[in-house]
Amino acid sequence: MRSLLLVPLFLTLLPAPVRADTLHIVGETQYKPHSLVRLRAESVDAKAALLWRVHPSKGVQRATSPRGVLEFAAHPGTYEVELLVIRTAGEGLQVDEARVTVEVEQCQPVPPLPPRPDPKPPGGGKLDPVNALGRIRFGSAGCTATVTGGDNGRCLGDSCQRRLRRAVRQG
Repeated sequence: MRSLLLVPLFLTLLPAPVRADTLHIVGETQYKPHSLVRLRAESVDAKAALLWRVHPSKGVQRATSPRGVLEFAAHPGTYEVELLVIRTAGEGLQVDEARVTVEVEQCQPVPPLPPRPDPKPPGGGKLDPVNALGRIRFGSAGCTATVTGGDNGRCLGDSCQRRLRRAVRQG
C-alpha cells in the first residue's frame, strides 16, 4: 500500500523531460523586426493557472490574448520567455515551468539619402525684375516693391527710395 502512494509522489518529483505530460512552449523563436511574437502553451491542464513572464520586460508590449497564448511586441533583441503552470496536485499545489528564448531581429539600416544640391534662386542668384513674382503696395502711401523669387524674397525698385532720392536732389 505504501508503494502505491509513493508512485504518484515519485512521478511528480521526476524532472520535466521524463514525465509524459511535459509542458511545452510552442512557437517560432526567430521574428522579424516590428512583428508580433506569438507563443502557445501545450500539455496544460484546463483548470491550471498560467503565468507568463518575459525578461527583460522593458519595452515589451503585451497583447490581450486567449488562454494559453502569449502575444507581445518588443524592440529588437533576445528575450527569455518563462511559463509557470500552477495546478492542484492532491492536497497541495504543483508548479511546472517551461522556458524558451526568442530573438527579435535587428532592423536593416536605412541607406543614406543622396546629397541635395544647394537651392539657388531663379536666374543663378541675380536679381531679375522682369521675372518678378509680383509687386507689393504698402497701404495708401503709394510705395511699392517688386518681389523676386528665392528664399529671402528680395525687394527691387522700392518706389519710396526713388521718391526720397528725388526729394534730396530737388532739395
